[in-house]
Amino acid sequence: MTFSSRLRWPLLCNLCLTFLLSIFSSFALAQTPSFFSASVPVSSQSAKERERAAAEGLKEVLVRLSGVSQLDDYPAVTELLTKANRYIEQFHYDVVRNDGVAQEHVVMAFSPAGLEGALRQAGLPYWPVNRPSTLVWLVEDDITEGKRLINDTGNPVVQSLLQAAQKRGLPLRFPLLDLDDQLAISAEQVWNLDETAVLEASFRYATETVLVGRYTRTFSGDWWTTWQFFHKEQGQLYELNDPDMSVIGARALAPLADYLAQLYALRSGSAQEAGQIYVQVGPVADFGTYRKTLDYLNRLAVVTSFNLLAVTGDTLLLSLQLSGTQDQLLSALSLDRKLRPRSAPHMTASGEQPLQLEWIGR
Repeated sequence: MTFSSRLRWPLLCNLCLTFLLSIFSSFALAQTPSFFSASVPVSSQSAKERERAAAEGLKEVLVRLSGVSQLDDYPAVTELLTKANRYIEQFHYDVVRNDGVAQEHVVMAFSPAGLEGALRQAGLPYWPVNRPSTLVWLVEDDITEGKRLINDTGNPVVQSLLQAAQKRGLPLRFPLLDLDDQLAISAEQVWNLDETAVLEASFRYATETVLVGRYTRTFSGDWWTTWQFFHKEQGQLYELNDPDMSVIGARALAPLADYLAQLYALRSGSAQEAGQIYVQVGPVADFGTYRKTLDYLNRLAVVTSFNLLAVTGDTLLLSLQLSGTQDQLLSALSLDRKLRPRSAPHMTASGEQPLQLEWIGR
C-alpha cells in the first residue's frame, strides 16, 4: 500500500463512519406507527378484563386504519367491537412504567386481513398503511432561553406528538438540527412561520408533509401554540391553547390526520368514486421491468384489479379497476415514487384518453 493510499484509507473510514452516524441519527429521529397492534392497561388477566381491553384496543386500531376519529357516526362499529376477540392474532401481558408508576398492559396484535374486511363490513374507509411522512419543525419561546428549535424526544411536546402520531398512524420525522439545518433556517424564521424558509430547509428530508409548531407558556400557566401544515401546495393554520401539554399533541395532529385521511383513505362501497380507468405505462424495455410494473400495480390498495390490453414497443396499455378516485391513485403513486404521470396522452380504441405513467422504479 502506498503512502497516499494509507492517508486516504483513514479518511475514507472517517467519512463512512460520519455517513453511517448521520443515517442512524435520522432514523433515531423518526417514528413509524404500528398499525395493527394496541397496548391497553388492565386491572387483571381475567377473560372478562381482556375482552374489555380487546374492544378498546380494536377501537384504537379502527381509528388508525380508517382515518375516522368519530366512530360513533358508524352504527355498525358498536357490534364490531363486541366481537373484538375474533380479530386478535396474538397477545401478551407487559408492565409499562409511566412517571415511575407501573401498570400492567395487554398487548394485542390484530389480523390485517380480518380488519380490512371488518372495515368494509362497518362501512368505514380504509387508509392503506403506506402513508405520507411528516417532518415536524418545533420552536419554543422560553422566558429565559428565548426561541430555540426542539427535536429532543424527552421534550413533553415531542412526546405528546409521538403518542398522538402512533394513535392516528402518521409517520413522523424531526429534523436533525445539525449544521446544515442551522445554516438553512433559524428559530426566528420558524417562529414567524416563514413558509419559504421552512419548505426549503425541509427539502433535504424528502417528506410529503411538513408540520410547523410554535409554543410558549403564558403567565397563567397555559400553553399557547400555533400550528401550520403543508401538503402538496395546500396548507392549514390553527391555534390551540390548553393547560395540559399532554393533550396538545393529539389536538395538534388531529386536523392534519383528518386532512390526509380525506385524500388517501378509500371509501367502502363508494360506487360514485370507484371505476375503471385506462393507463399507459412506459418505458418497459425488458421482462424484469414488465414483471415489476405488474407486481407493483397488484400491491396497490386503490387498484382492485387490472387487465393488460396491449403492448406496443416499450409501452403497456392497461385497464385498472379502482376502489377510489384517480386522484387517490395518483396520491398513492406519489408516495412510492415508482410511477409518475407524464403528458402527451394517446387515444384508445374506445376514444378515452389513458392516463400516461412513466416507470421510474427499480
